Amino acid sequence: MDRRIFVTSCFSVLLFVFASCATKCDCNEMCNCSSSCGCKDGKECTQKTCKCHEDDNKPSESEKVSKIGSMFIYIDSSASIKGYFSLGSDGRFGNTIAALSSYGNLNNPVYFWGNKTQVNTTLNKNGGINNALLNSSNFGQDSYFNVILDSLCNWTNKGSMDVACLVTDGMYGVENALTRRNPNHAYTTLPQFKDAVKNVFSTKNGKLGISVYMLEAGYSAKGKDVKGNNIAYIDYQNTKIYNLEIPNRPFYIIMVGKPEKLRSIRDNNILGAELALHCGLHDKMYHNKCRLTDVKHFKNGEWKGTRSDSEANLATALPKCLGDDDFVKKHTKVTINGYELETSAYSVKNHTLKVNLEVMSNVKVKKGKNVVNVTISNSIPSQWESLYSVDDKKIVTDTIQQKQTFGLRYLLEGIFEGVNETELMNIDFEFTK
Repeated sequence: MDRRIFVTSCFSVLLFVFASCATKCDCNEMCNCSSSCGCKDGKECTQKTCKCHEDDNKPSESEKVSKIGSMFIYIDSSASIKGYFSLGSDGRFGNTIAALSSYGNLNNPVYFWGNKTQVNTTLNKNGGINNALLNSSNFGQDSYFNVILDSLCNWTNKGSMDVACLVTDGMYGVENALTRRNPNHAYTTLPQFKDAVKNVFSTKNGKLGISVYMLEAGYSAKGKDVKGNNIAYIDYQNTKIYNLEIPNRPFYIIMVGKPEKLRSIRDNNILGAELALHCGLHDKMYHNKCRLTDVKHFKNGEWKGTRSDSEANLATALPKCLGDDDFVKKHTKVTINGYELETSAYSVKNHTLKVNLEVMSNVKVKKGKNVVNVTISNSIPSQWESLYSVDDKKIVTDTIQQKQTFGLRYLLEGIFEGVNETELMNIDFEFTK
């Protein structure tokens, strides 16, 4: 019997330096660091190099990152999880457990949920870690996501651990008694499952961050475990499926902890995760230190363009943790005095936002004070959608279902909405015309 939910954004720590022009020029007269330096109106250069103070559009500090001093790991105890570390599996799941256990050279303890005996993760040769996992696992232990996640939150909120982890197949399931009365009970209660997860995090007052990582491993529901029980995959109707082998089946690591601790893991993908979802890790105050600049057309907040040179070219560097360029562009909204610009008026490339704004003939630009506003919203990245499933009954023959996880969408949405990190950036550029 299975049950789970999946509770999944900043990235690298950024080191910013101010740009400088490399050729002679009078920095006060002209210095456009986005192009080569030259001298305005033929004036004689006054210094060998110049620092472009008006182009200081990058934050001068980075998000806080703290080293992890303590971590523990729970492994989901459902029946289906055994396919990842059966003797027919490829060992990648077990190697991930061993990597988590040794993360930071801390000898982090590993337990199956509901079992107080620590798993021996030092035997990682010739399938040794698989044997250790099989010997320690319970068979069919109920693993209710909201209960486990609440436990992880309590451990880290109270300061007992810096980071608490759950390694899981991410599947939502219900008791056998419920599916005997209604085989589709798990399907019909997916919204309630989402709400249960959401409630766990909405009561934590935004103090915790959550990271969800997706990895893959060989899955083999064949043979018996060490207790003589047949290893099976359990679908959402609690039907046991035997002799199922999947070369690359997704599994997940859910980490809960203080944001500055989780950023230290986020910033180096030592586990080789193929996807990551981070909730509550963004430092919006840091993001909002980004500044739009155009040193050619503005000086001290005043428009200096002409009718023959009437388009502002504003730009700012963006923290990489906001996401890739496509994600940021999709979630960016730019307005001038409350009027939204067409998406063709701005671009995001190499983590730099550029905004082109016609000033002289634009009726939305008024005489006096004007405000350009940039907001960047947040959502679960679309790459996760290919993993969503609400039906796994044909998993034996359907290769698409083999790469999906029943109920994952509701798990992730519960986490995302519970953390409620919907806006990543909100900055203004004010100028007078």
